[in-house]
Amino acid sequence: MQRLSSNLTLFLKLTVPVAWISFFGLFGLVIFIVDTSDKPLLAAPYFRYGYVSFFFLFLILIYFTIYQLKRVEHQDGFIFTTDYFKTIKFPIENIDRISTMNLWLIKVVWFHLKAKGIFGKRIPFIAKKSNFESFQMNYPHFFKADSTTTA
Repeated sequence: MQRLSSNLTLFLKLTVPVAWISFFGLFGLVIFIVDTSDKPLLAAPYFRYGYVSFFFLFLILIYFTIYQLKRVEHQDGFIFTTDYFKTIKFPIENIDRISTMNLWLIKVVWFHLKAKGIFGKRIPFIAKKSNFESFQMNYPHFFKADSTTTA
């Protein structure tokens, strides 16, 4: 089985959200229970509500970007996709097209499926460059000239 996604996926998908919720969520609780005479900045309503807004906005950003990443593997004409809780297998013919975006050190890839599956119509992942390049050479018909973008 050839892994197409990077090991960075596991770190980003599991560690970053847990660390964000643990550290910044705990700090959010502290600013509401701290003694206001000691720390006047933490007692200010604009700081408290600004912090809570920042916390939830970033949490939403994590959910719609990092948490959507999947681990993707390829073997014998099938794609195996997992979100580390459930795994699906589908034939490579179910892919309509593949688009990529280079983000300096990482390459984000989307498998656009012909029909909606358990993980939706698009499967995003961070590509392991060497394995993804060999996959790209084996299946060039999925890569359209206008589907590659650079950020």
